[in-house]
Amino acid sequence: MFTIEYNAAKNRVVVTAQEVTLDNAQQYIDEFTKILEKVKPGFTGVTILTGAKVLSQEVAKELAPTSELATQKGVSTDKKWAYVTGSSIYKMQMRRIFGDFVEYFETVEQADAYLSN
Repeated sequence: MFTIEYNAAKNRVVVTAQEVTLDNAQQYIDEFTKILEKVKPGFTGVTILTGAKVLSQEVAKELAPTSELATQKGVSTDKKWAYVTGSSIYKMQMRRIFGDFVEYFETVEQADAYLSN
């Protein structure tokens, strides 16, 4: 499963994902879209994938448009979307899906420091 929250104090979308499947990919997109209604221009984002299962190719394809949704809502142009994962497979997969839109970190603290500076 996953959670998608908005931290108004930091103007930040926080996604924590353990597993996104074809069964819940549309729910993910719907919740992500709903959260984006709360953000202010220049918002930042972090996705925490610690312990998450790697996405299937079908799910990756379904989620690819979420970076465009974030761009349309005014995601920061100074900071990339932060991904927290130690998995080289996940890094490779996210790079394939999102290209230069994301930056990778080993810990939540490192991602928070990057996004907060």
